[in-house]
Amino acid sequence: MKIHHLMPLLLVLVAGCRSPVPAPPTAGNQAPVAAIDTCPSCESAAHLPIIYGRLDAKGEALVLDGKAVSGGCGIARGMPWRSCCDCGHIW
Repeated sequence: MKIHHLMPLLLVLVAGCRSPVPAPPTAGNQAPVAAIDTCPSCESAAHLPIIYGRLDAKGEALVLDGKAVSGGCGIARGMPWRSCCDCGHIW
């Protein structure tokens, strides 16, 4: 099963979403995440970074701890980098 089919489910399953989480360090194929204070859709301050690419142990721990969302292995320009914990909007 490919992870991109689970993206909507992943957004719903992010439990324990905390107010702004520091972006994970940039490494390998992960692009830097710009600091954004609120969701452009609902203006919530509770949002998580979306991590793309093959996750290492640190990336898996972030996702399992509810501190990030996995966006799958595919990476392309224009993909969203943040996920809102309140409305599910991704940007």
